[in-house]
Amino acid sequence: MNNSQKVKDWRKRTKVRMVEAFGGICSHCGLKSYPELYDFHHLNPKEKEFGLSSVRANAISWERIVVELRKCIMFCSNCHRLFECGKISLPEKPIRFNEEFADYQRLIREKREAKNACPVCGNLKLITKKTCSIKCGNISHRKVTNRPTQKELEILTKKYPMTAVGKMYGVSDNAVRKWRVQ
Repeated sequence: MNNSQKVKDWRKRTKVRMVEAFGGICSHCGLKSYPELYDFHHLNPKEKEFGLSSVRANAISWERIVVELRKCIMFCSNCHRLFECGKISLPEKPIRFNEEFADYQRLIREKREAKNACPVCGNLKLITKKTCSIKCGNISHRKVTNRPTQKELEILTKKYPMTAVGKMYGVSDNAVRKWRVQ
């Protein structure tokens, strides 16, 4: 990947991150669409250090972008044009910057850890593995993940035949027999 492609990718990722930090919807009309359709409006133009559109031209650190985003609300491009020409007013309760995005590296780390979490027990797993252990792997392959406890199974098998209990859980009567042994 050449340098210009890396810059283009960074610009796109940064714009997506900025839009996500405002919930991905227009503060006025509630439009949820492509990130390219949104503009950021400074509530107090006197506090404006730089325009957020210039971020796409000149790489700026995320920390500086966050400082500027806190001063803004997000409009879709249509609502922003209508606001600028005086056709609409500021919303009473505009959507503001979500502070969880301020420490984006932490957010990425948490997403990565969640992605690397075992789907059965939640412990960390190797990236190349589907589960953290053989035991969790066996559980993940089960047809029925919400098996009854041994006590519940004992009560059910006293009350109903094995085939009926099996039908309750979508398994055969042999599976119910095996559950009783485990």
